[in-house]
Amino acid sequence: METPEDKDRFRYYLQDEARRSLQMPTETHARRIQKRHKERLLALVHIKRCYLMTECEPYIPFIAIQIFDEVLSDKKGIPTIIGNEKKNVHLAAISCFVIAMKSRSKAWESLLGAWNVEQEFLAHIGKMEVEIFSKLDWNIVDVSAISFGNCFAKMCPLDLPALMINKLIVEAQDDISYSTYKCSELAASAVLAVCGIKYPAHVDLVRAILARYVHEEHLDECMNMLRDMWVARSLTEYAERREITTAQDQFDAGPSEPQPQSREITTAQVQFEPTGTEISLEEMGSDPFSLPGLPSSAMENLKELWKKKAGADAITGSQWVVECPPPPEDDPDWSFKLKWDNVGDDDTARLSRSFSQTMSSTLKKLKAPFKRRT
Repeated sequence: METPEDKDRFRYYLQDEARRSLQMPTETHARRIQKRHKERLLALVHIKRCYLMTECEPYIPFIAIQIFDEVLSDKKGIPTIIGNEKKNVHLAAISCFVIAMKSRSKAWESLLGAWNVEQEFLAHIGKMEVEIFSKLDWNIVDVSAISFGNCFAKMCPLDLPALMINKLIVEAQDDISYSTYKCSELAASAVLAVCGIKYPAHVDLVRAILARYVHEEHLDECMNMLRDMWVARSLTEYAERREITTAQDQFDAGPSEPQPQSREITTAQVQFEPTGTEISLEEMGSDPFSLPGLPSSAMENLKELWKKKAGADAITGSQWVVECPPPPEDDPDWSFKLKWDNVGDDDTARLSRSFSQTMSSTLKKLKAPFKRRT
């Protein structure tokens, strides 16, 4: 529940976001970042390397990337300290990480002492820091989507886990598409997404609370993107690890009783062999929003891939199987079986293009032939 201190803090966050929006509209900010997406991708790599080398708290690289985005959205872009463009981006990424570390950790000197920064950058970090501070008007970006997320979670009369909310926000930061949303909109969407995972019956209530502070259309838009990202990530982890992955835990893939559905619909399913145990995606956690099936785009993508593999002229039926190559002797056999229903109903059978793209890339990675199960 909210305390008076929480309300004051939230009020400050809103004021800070409004001030920054006046200085630079969100659309302009996003357009400039997207125009310089190559520099951003390179900076993400370097900032994550810095994080791995220093073993600092996870929030520091998040702030570092946010600072870098602010610099990148400046009209002139990244300050030129070193002539080589790639090295200049590298230097800016390191400097943003140093600034974030100084703002968040009292032990930043000891952390930097254990960090082997390349010699060619050591002499220039201080100068780049000054240039970055100058672009930020000497105001470190300390209000983030995570800041808003904590406040929004406390407004809801539910026990929403902050770790799950923060994880969604951090994962979204890697995708440049989310730069079109304000920090408050991304945070509110993450809270609504987690509510859909943990308390699907209360989604409308939480949406009504959050819509008082953010644009409702943007809220639903961003939440749908987060949902699709969650589904795609879960499917990728399943294919790579051959495990069932959920938001917090890993379940055993043994026999289990079917769980009651919140709506009378047919959900996509996964079948494990040779046990033949079926577990719905809803139970598995890969489909946390109780979606009833695959979209037409995903089904068509699977059909096309099957036709290319098998040379089939026509495909009928709605049950398809992806069978992986023979596994080693010490690894049990397994297959990925998909079932779907209500494919033509856009309202009840909705997933984004990210699903079909993920399935396509996953199958290519596995080099798995398609076979139709009769």
